Formats: sequence, C-alpha cells, structure tokens
Amino acid sequence: MRPLDPQATVANGVADARSSAAVTAPDSSAAAAKVKAVIFDLDGTLLDTEALSDHAILDAFGPSLSEKFRDELRRTENYRLPWDIKRRILGLRGSEWIPMVLEYAAEHWGVRDLWSSGAGGNEDADGNDGSSPGDLILPPPPTVDEFWRLWEDRLSELCVEVKECPGATDLCVRLSELGVPLAIATSSRAAAVEKKRINHERMFRCIPTIVCGDDPAIKKGKPAPDMYLEAARRLNVDPSECLVFEDAKSGVHSGKAAGCFVAAVPDPRMNKEEFFDIGAHEVLNDLRSFDGKPWGINIDARAVNDA
Repeated sequence: MRPLDPQATVANGVADARSSAAVTAPDSSAAAAKVKAVIFDLDGTLLDTEALSDHAILDAFGPSLSEKFRDELRRTENYRLPWDIKRRILGLRGSEWIPMVLEYAAEHWGVRDLWSSGAGGNEDADGNDGSSPGDLILPPPPTVDEFWRLWEDRLSELCVEVKECPGATDLCVRLSELGVPLAIATSSRAAAVEKKRINHERMFRCIPTIVCGDDPAIKKGKPAPDMYLEAARRLNVDPSECLVFEDAKSGVHSGKAAGCFVAAVPDPRMNKEEFFDIGAHEVLNDLRSFDGKPWGINIDARAVNDA
C-alpha cells in the first residue's frame, strides 16, 4: 500500500464525506503513514482564547475607539470582532494582524487612520476629517508596537478565565500515555503562553516542546512553514511523520508547507469545505472527534469521551 502523501489532499473516503456533519477521517492508506509525533496549534485549537483575544483587541484601541462603536459591538457582536475581519487574521502573528485590524477599524468604526498624511486622522486633502462642529475628535490609535503591547497586557489579565477547547486535555494525556512525542507551534509570544497555561498544567505537562512566535529560530510566522519545521526538528521527527492540529487556514497552509499531515479543527462559523480546498487531510468538529487509528495511533478520543 502506497503511503499517503502529506502534500496531497485525501481522496476517496474523505472526499465523499465532505458534506456530512459528522467527523471526516483520512482514507485507509493513511495507516501506512504511521504518524510518529503530533504538533498542536495553541489558540483556538487547545485553548479557547479567541473570544478573550477579541475582547483584548477592542480594549487595546483605548480612547481611539468611540463608545458609540463599542456599544454597537456589544449589541451586535457580543463585544467580539466581526467575523469578516476575524476570519482573515486567525493564526497570524501580531506584526501581521494588527495593521489589518487598524485598517479595518479606520474603514468601519471611525478610528483615525494611522497611515494617512497629516496628524494621523481621516482628513481629506483640505484637512477636513468629516466631523461636524462640536463633534468629539478622538485621538489616533496606538502604533502597531504599542497596540501589540496593550493587547498582550490586557489578554494576560483575561487569561485566568481561558478554558480549554473541548477534548484538549484528554487527547493530550492519551497521546502522552502512548509515548507519542508532542509539541506546540504557536504564533503567541512566549510570555503570553506562560500566562495562558497557568490553569492548564495537566495538559501542558504532556507537551514539553513549545515553539513560540518570538522564538529566535522563527524567521517567518504562519502561513510560512518555519514553526512546524522547527517543532519537528526539536522532536527529532521528520515533518512527513508529524500530524498537525490547526484551527486556522494560515496554520493549515503552514503545516502543509512544512510537509506534515494536517487535521483541521475550524471555528464552527467557518465552512469545513474550505479546509479541504486548501489541502487539510482531515476536518474535525472538535478534538473529541479524533480517531487516531487511521493515522497509526492507537487512540479513539470518541471512545475516551464516552467512557
């Protein structure tokens, strides 16, 4: 039986199951791959940080975001980022997503444009910012570096509230008990990871290898392959023998570019079909749905959760 190619999308059984709401698994040829290590993304895959991250992003704007728009976001989005911008920034490093959020805020929320000419507001060529006499002129938003610091500081305050994603600890413990080497490859910086793990040591004890976004070995963040290549190197396992779990498209691209197999665990708001289209080998509803046997791992997380 020819081993499954990590660079190709899974055919036959998986393709036929795309329209099903049930979990989709790799075809039988995946068993020949005998995955030897597992590498997890962190935010949105192991830890449900995304709602807290959104809250911290909005708070990081400080007085540059008016109370009018904050109230609207509370009313319409439960004080979360709208999905049209959220889906674009999932998995990116702060240096990449912060400019995108600042640009979106300037376009949609009346936040002054940091990159426009003049004093940094949304002025036209004559210096008019479109406001009416008596309107409150808000200060410009923080710079990218300032925003990054403010966001991380606020997220650190909120991280005591972070919950694990369904099935995360159970899966990590079972894999560890089987002797499967585990690693995390995350765009988060090391200091942020230390805060996020505080209430999840049972999970993190199983994962001694953690590659962070500010690691000196990482030259380019996701979707570049650097993080997963470095994690595989530290595990001393060839990337083609690693299975990656990712919730973001940028992470799927990263794992694929590194030569790994990739199981996507997307946000429920995302279209699962899109993850097959970009080459995910498997798409899960959540980590509780993972069946390791087709990958050569003697574990069925569904049976564990039913026990």
